[in-house]
Amino acid sequence: TNQKIQRLDDVGFVWEPLEFTWDRSFEHLSTYKQQHGDTLVPKTFVTADGFKLGQWTSCQRAARKGQNTCCISEEQIKRLDELGFVWEPHTTVWNRGFQH
Repeated sequence: TNQKIQRLDDVGFVWEPLEFTWDRSFEHLSTYKQQHGDTLVPKTFVTADGFKLGQWTSCQRAARKGQNTCCISEEQIKRLDELGFVWEPHTTVWNRGFQH
């Protein structure tokens, strides 16, 4: 019933857990970019609260290539693009080094 739905909403029930988890992960990436100036997260990077951001970013890259058990939607790709996500970190790092 609507009343039960409202009660669950009132206590913060998560209706879409995968989307919720992805959004929280994206927030970690956004914070990383604010602190470090880019999205070149080292593969072993773990946030202060224990989130394995480096693994998550690697998973997003692999998912976009269809190489992983992770899934990524077009909307999520768009959000990462808007943040300035680096899809090919090795190429980006090489190009930066070459330019110096």
